[in-house]
Amino acid sequence: MAHEKEWTIWLREGAGEVLLGLQPTQAGTRFRVFGKMKEEAFGFGVWIEVQGVQELTLGGSSTVTQTWVIKPPTCLIPWGLVAYIQRGSASQTQSGFVAVPSKAK
Repeated sequence: MAHEKEWTIWLREGAGEVLLGLQPTQAGTRFRVFGKMKEEAFGFGVWIEVQGVQELTLGGSSTVTQTWVIKPPTCLIPWGLVAYIQRGSASQTQSGFVAVPSKAK
């Protein structure tokens, strides 16, 4: 992984609550962590300088419902909490998997 670039880490179901120390939330939400990758903790997880953690609703158009900051910002995210990682910031207009209409032939 390239260090010091912006990344978005999408967390597994229930992992956002574990990371933030929250009670389980309703189904239909997803958490993402965004920031700059520092280094990999081989076999365990990844160090990231967290710029923010967002809770999003799932559906046709995901909406950010809450945002958290972590202080101090450098955090180790264990691989067991990670669903997938994307290069790019959370400020991009569309991130994650976005459905596109199929083209009729």
